[in-house]
Parts: sequence; C-alpha cells; structure tokens
Amino acid sequence: AASRHAHTQGWHTVAAGGYYDCRLMSPDRVRRLAWARDVLYGTTRRAPMLNCYGLHEWAMLYRPEGESSETVSKHQGLPLRVSQQTLNAVVEERPLRCTHTDAVRFFAPSALPLLAAFDRARVEEAAGQSVDEIARTRGQRDAAALILEHGKVPNRNLQPALEQPGCVHATMDLFKWSSKLAPFVSSELIADCLHLAIQARVLDMRASPYDLRAAAECLGSEWGDFDPSPILIETEMGRQEYVDLQLELYRSAAPVRARVLAAYDEVLSHWPELLGQKLQPGMPK
Repeated sequence: AASRHAHTQGWHTVAAGGYYDCRLMSPDRVRRLAWARDVLYGTTRRAPMLNCYGLHEWAMLYRPEGESSETVSKHQGLPLRVSQQTLNAVVEERPLRCTHTDAVRFFAPSALPLLAAFDRARVEEAAGQSVDEIARTRGQRDAAALILEHGKVPNRNLQPALEQPGCVHATMDLFKWSSKLAPFVSSELIADCLHLAIQARVLDMRASPYDLRAAAECLGSEWGDFDPSPILIETEMGRQEYVDLQLELYRSAAPVRARVLAAYDEVLSHWPELLGQKLQPGMPK
C-alpha cells in the first residue's frame, strides 16, 4: 500500500497501511494552497460584476477586417452562429469587462486593447512606443504580450486582487480549487463543485457566438438535459437573460465557495509558522 501512495504528499505509512496527514505536505504545496486560498478569500469579499455578458468567447474570435485569421486561437473549432462582421461589432460595441486571467489569456491579440481595465499609458511607457506602433512594427502578438505584462489587465499575479464571484470562470474554478485540496476535502464537496462547474460551462457556451446545434446533434441522447439554445447577447433581451442566469449561478455558488474556503482554512491552520500567522475561517493571510 505504501508504494502505491509514495508519490502522494501527505501520506503517512504505518504497519497496517497508512493514512493522509495534511501536516506532512511539502512547504511548496502549502504555499500553492495558500495562494489559492487568497483567490477564494478575495472572491468571497467582492460584489458580483454582472455586466460582462460573457463576451470572452467572442473576444477570443475577434478579427478586425484585414487581419490574418492566424491571430485567432486554433482551439476554437465550432461553427459560428453569427458572421465575423457581427462578432466584431459586438466586441467593439462596449468595453470588455472580463476579470479572469484564464479567459483573457486566450483573447485574440487585437481584443486586448478593448479591455476596460487596459492601462495604455503604462504599456507605452514600458515599451517606449505606442501600442499601435508596436502592433504595426512588431506584430499583434508582441503587442498582446506587452499588454498582458504591463497593462494591468487580468493575469495570474493579479488574480487574488481581481477575481469576483459573478464570473462564470470563477465558479468553474471551484472544481479546480477543491480538487487541489484533495485528499483533505470531502468527495461530496468536490462533486458539488463539479456540478456547478458544468452549469457555468453550459451558460458560458450558450452565450458564445458558436452554433451548438451541431454539437448537440453529434452527441444525441448523451447531451442529456443541457440546453444548447443560444443566449443572444448581441441583443438587449439576450443580455438581460444572461444577467438573470449569471445572478442565479452566483447565488448557487456562494455557499459552495464558502465551504471550499472553510476547507482551505482548516487545512492551512496546521501551518501557522510557514504562513506567518494562524489562519481563522474567513481571515485573510
């Protein structure tokens, strides 16, 4: 039994087999968990932002007229339900209010300057030239890299300060955060997080510019109870429908997020010396 668990941090071998003990985790793993806990804590303390309208999927496919299709992520392979011109117009209509790094990092390079949080002056000061000049002389991808590094847009370093509970990606991440705490968290909590993540992903895709009917027809009965009908966020009525469903998801996720945070606090309370202070439930590090 010991050999099968030798790779797992926190496993303590005894004569009869062994058991998991969170006090035996490596300091590196504790620090990673403490960072995840900071993200969770910050998220619970912020109000939900309900005016992003799920435009991250649209921003991933944004391609202004005349721009090469090579700038669009090759991970996006589903057919579209709108034209490229309509997609571009929707992205350009209002500032992009995405707060999640794992959405922003897949934006088409030309969409990054459309982020509401984008600090153009900071990027241009760091680069010594305008963003437009960088894009023209060095390419959109170089401009995008500088925006991600210097533009105060969502990135991994800013995640604890920017994550907010209205974000569908933040709800999907509850499954990731709970899984990272395993085996020191109940399987019931992980299952609840997975259920929420699926709900969030369905909302995410319904609000996208993709035509999900082809996927639904391919899956057939395996599609189950998932609704593949689009949420038309290019219309006022569709945007309101998205906000209503986003608010419903936020309310469902709030108690589950609190349970995940409490589980992190319980585990990390065994490491006060490493973390600098004893963590209490709901207390920031």
